[in-house]
Amino acid sequence: MDHAFEARLFGSHLVLQTPGFGRILIFDRAEGAVLQEWSDLPSGNLLMDAMLTEDGRFIVQMNSDGSFHIHRVADGTTVLSGRIVDDEIAVWTEDYRFDATAEAASRIDLRFPGLSGQFSLDRFDAALHAPDLVELVLSGEVPSAPPMPVPPDLSGTIVATDGRIEAVAALDPTRGARELRLYQDGVLTRTAAIEVGAVEARIDVPRLPGTRHASLLAVGPDGIASLPVTRDLGPELPGGTRRALAVAIDRYQDPGLSDLNYAKADADRFMRLMAGLPDDVPAFEPASFVGGRRAGPQDALEAIDALLDGLTAADHAVLFFAGHGVQDAEGRFYLAMSQTDLTDLPGTALAWEDVAARLADAEARITVLMDACHSGSAGIGGFATNDGAVAGLSSVPSNLTVLAASKGRQQSIEARSLEGGLFTVALERVLVGERSLHDANGNGRIEASELAEGLRRIVSGQSEGRQVPWMTKGRIVGDHALF
Repeated sequence: MDHAFEARLFGSHLVLQTPGFGRILIFDRAEGAVLQEWSDLPSGNLLMDAMLTEDGRFIVQMNSDGSFHIHRVADGTTVLSGRIVDDEIAVWTEDYRFDATAEAASRIDLRFPGLSGQFSLDRFDAALHAPDLVELVLSGEVPSAPPMPVPPDLSGTIVATDGRIEAVAALDPTRGARELRLYQDGVLTRTAAIEVGAVEARIDVPRLPGTRHASLLAVGPDGIASLPVTRDLGPELPGGTRRALAVAIDRYQDPGLSDLNYAKADADRFMRLMAGLPDDVPAFEPASFVGGRRAGPQDALEAIDALLDGLTAADHAVLFFAGHGVQDAEGRFYLAMSQTDLTDLPGTALAWEDVAARLADAEARITVLMDACHSGSAGIGGFATNDGAVAGLSSVPSNLTVLAASKGRQQSIEARSLEGGLFTVALERVLVGERSLHDANGNGRIEASELAEGLRRIVSGQSEGRQVPWMTKGRIVGDHALF
């Protein structure tokens, strides 16, 4: 070897690798021969570690920048690549079929040679997302992918005058845009067909009461969307209904569900918070609550129905959930109620698919604040996490924003010194206590991006990185005001 190397034994195979120099060698001790050697690994100057899979068929190359590659031992071929970013992971094949955890696909960008702009992986979800990609590739069932789609190009203007929004889109006819979409604070308001070869398209719609932002999006025939054009429209038009509901359980009859200290306290804090927003922020109706020892799944569903009843695209509904998340043998997510029996989840727990179905049918803007991971046991056995709940909302359209208290592999921390959970206390700081600090653009509103960044910064800092809130982004079109 020309460089210093490290060696590790995996059964009868000795794996040697040269950190920083991009070489890996597998020596078969039983045969007394070199089994495979790589001398020019991708990003080999960043090589940090190499590991053999348990079945001996693949080598995993780990790099110091969080990227990794999986190589087949039999012929040396690279079958998968990926990246780890802030404890999230995405993987892809050579033709960019990909799979990813909750946030990773929104935080990893692609560039196209000769084109301006960067496009996150989740923008290609319709054409290139392949669930269970790792399992498929390692079993030899590599899914085929269409030619890499190029997103439409979009620029333009959005102007609000006299209660209407006028949007003019400038298009590159070679980039295949077929539909123009206008969103108001994340709610799809109008679509318009784009003629083949068109260099301009227009949309003119009434401005919805209570909305602050408008976003314009061009979509190609394959479902791939452009980068959005987003504008802050200025002070909202009066009107619109704003409602809030808290569902929180901290006492459980089933011995398999430990009692929680502050789920109800967090719900109380949330309801006070919704009533205590600044006077110049569109006001919420008094918040409703479902919880306590006698509250069952049907009570929660009826409260959600009442929350959404009669709401239109001009309205905003906020749902706050705190308590144990649990899952059945098929992986279905439930929110445990006080009388939930772990042996009868369908009959005694709040099925998240029932909640998701109601949200999918709603026209209003919906914000879900999800804290279903208080227990240190969450994610083990029958317990489930915030990620499980969000996965159940995957079919809900763009009017939904989900902010989760922690990532699925983390515990949501309760602090006696704060008399509540870190997530809800941070929510109070961002929306009221330190509002001016977190209103980065100074427009008097807390946008989705500002709320997510504030929660992440406060909670991650207080927990020293052990708890990191996150926000779904794949279903959000442009930034939009929440509170």
